[in-house]
Amino acid sequence: MLKGIHNRIEPDLLHAMAMMGEGESIAIVERAFPAYAIAPQLPFKRVITISARLADVSRAILSLLPLDGRVECAATIMQAEGEPDFIPETIEEAIPIIEAAGTAIQSADRDTFMTMVMHSHVIVQTQDIRRHGNVIFVKGAL
Repeated sequence: MLKGIHNRIEPDLLHAMAMMGEGESIAIVERAFPAYAIAPQLPFKRVITISARLADVSRAILSLLPLDGRVECAATIMQAEGEPDFIPETIEEAIPIIEAAGTAIQSADRDTFMTMVMHSHVIVQTQDIRRHGNVIFVKGAL
């Protein structure tokens, strides 16, 4: 065990985040997201599963991951189908954590979000069964 590392950060996640370069992204998705179909095409190639809700996983990741200050929004959430202004409960819980990390949040329609996930470094899948609990963080410099 290492000092100062959130207990939700398991070795594979720590390794994946350490491998990420500035400007690369990490996708955190809910349980129904097709993570296992996408992950083999990404640099990390595997899905990292964490038995927690989106807010807890975001808190853990953002305790170590600096967000990109060169972009207006280093966090992107996926819009609910046909309801672009709807903020699901999963995202509502995570908003204060994301904002405390120092970034604004943008939303993207499903197709755009899926394209962004396809360009991510790694996918972290939560065990949250609530729909639309998906976010992408862009890594910045230390």
